[in-house]
Amino acid sequence: MYPYDTVIFDLDGTLLNTLQDLADSTNYALALQGMPARTLEEVRRFVGNGVGRLIHRAVPEGTPEEVEARVLADFRAHYTLNMEHKTAPYPGVLPLLDRLGQAGIRTAVVSNMQGWRKINFIDEFATAFRVPVFIEQDARAGALAHYLFDPSVHADGNLAYYLVGEGVGLGVIDNGRLINGFLGAATEIGHISIDVNGRPCDCGNIGCLERYCSTPAIHDMLIESGTVVPDAADMTHAEAARALFTKASVGDEDAASMVREVARYVGYGCVTIFNGYNPEHIIIGDIVSEAGPILLDEVRATVAERAIPEINASTSISLSTLSADAAVSGAAAVAVTQFLEHPSVFFDVS
Repeated sequence: MYPYDTVIFDLDGTLLNTLQDLADSTNYALALQGMPARTLEEVRRFVGNGVGRLIHRAVPEGTPEEVEARVLADFRAHYTLNMEHKTAPYPGVLPLLDRLGQAGIRTAVVSNMQGWRKINFIDEFATAFRVPVFIEQDARAGALAHYLFDPSVHADGNLAYYLVGEGVGLGVIDNGRLINGFLGAATEIGHISIDVNGRPCDCGNIGCLERYCSTPAIHDMLIESGTVVPDAADMTHAEAARALFTKASVGDEDAASMVREVARYVGYGCVTIFNGYNPEHIIIGDIVSEAGPILLDEVRATVAERAIPEINASTSISLSTLSADAAVSGAAAVAVTQFLEHPSVFFDVS
């Protein structure tokens, strides 16, 4: 009935970066054979049945099989050498696409930040697919994942998952239940202003926390510096942040100083979490948590300076140790939890 068996919707753009990498390698291989380049939208459509099918559809019609084979080989070589290390959240993207294609499963990748505010996802998806639809914010999904799957905290009913990556978000479990708010917009800590005269944010506010410690903010800092990661301007936000963390971890003092500056802002967020939600645990996750002990030590020091001592003494702050992407694990948990808590909504239990 539908052209796709699996549909991946990635609204924050991480997977879209992977799609761009696929397009770059495709066009590199096509150019070697003097063939015209393909647009990102064309690659998005072509990739559905695996990498081999992507190249088959990308080359001009009537291309000899041996030439198509060379394009495919050049594509794989270019992607493996230049692109695969960039897609850390999805390191096996080529084998994944190949396996899906071999199994006859068509995969659509949908990712774009523009225009989502006017879309009612639940209504649109439920009408189109006639199956149960669940939607959750990534940080809240991450909080649920830690509550259910993290052995160090899952037995406790009060925790906060503090997502610091392309954006800054927060998911809070209070007495075993997620805090959602009236419109599902609770715990948006990334848009709490920490400087009323500070940097403008896309949300319309001024001085939002995520303008100071997210990967785009780190990227801006690196480009402005020009020396800590000299080629930062040619990198994605995530690449630039990870390059900074790598340099800091091997003793580069300028890099370590910048990480500590970012960590102080992460710490300011922790103080707000303390005062607003009083969780027993705060787990910092996503890309910025990859800075490791340098970040965590500075966060804890900042909190110790600013938080109520009794609250600080009774609250743990740690980095996420889940082996899988917390938001993805949590997304699955959201669906399972809904089925378990409200079975009569989905099944005839009479």
